[in-house]
Amino acid sequence: MTKQTDFQNWLDELRQTTDYRAANAAIDFIVECEMRRDELGLTYADLARKLNVSRARINQLFRGETNMTVRTMQELADALGLALEIKTASVGLNADKRLRNLSVLNTWTRNGDDFGDVNEDKSKDYCGSAA
Repeated sequence: MTKQTDFQNWLDELRQTTDYRAANAAIDFIVECEMRRDELGLTYADLARKLNVSRARINQLFRGETNMTVRTMQELADALGLALEIKTASVGLNADKRLRNLSVLNTWTRNGDDFGDVNEDKSKDYCGSAA
């Protein structure tokens, strides 16, 4: 085996671990929050005031130095005017298609589109089931 093959095998195995997937989800959330904070022109200090926490706490959250609870994620999303949605998807043959569909929903949410305009049939197209 080549070094590249060994590395790819190691990376493939790593991607299957719970720690990797959890860290990836946390990074995705923080990136979305950081982009929204930037769009709103908020500083970390502004966000700390909105959440009634210290600036050091906001720094911890955005640097990934703490394991956020769902409540903390919701509070942060609320402060930034984002909708927090936790989705699950099957693993296996159809997983890639479903995950791509969830990415579309994430983009809609980030752009502030109103899901009220999406009819039930269209929701089935994007989610795989009725909204």
